[in-house]
Amino acid sequence: MPLVLTTNEIVLNPDHAWNDIEGVQYHYPNQYKNKIKPGERFVYYRGVNRKDGKRAQAEYFGRGVIGEIRPDPDTVGQTRPSWFCAIEDYQPFSPPAPS
Repeated sequence: MPLVLTTNEIVLNPDHAWNDIEGVQYHYPNQYKNKIKPGERFVYYRGVNRKDGKRAQAEYFGRGVIGEIRPDPDTVGQTRPSWFCAIEDYQPFSPPAPS
């Protein structure tokens, strides 16, 4: 079963603001360090909140493979480090699939 990487157009909770770049890199907290591994397949999931302030259906909008993993240099040595993984073989879904 592939991983599900969640990314949203807007973030309502500032504690959940990550430096994701769709199809390039995924930024995540330390609690997922042992679950996200190079070579794992994933699907992207997007929740209901949109940039225009409206709500839309939650959806799956792409797939890919986890690439190289590296620590977030801004959090090294902190009690709550975070991580980046490269995204490889990204394929957007057209159209996205409703969740």
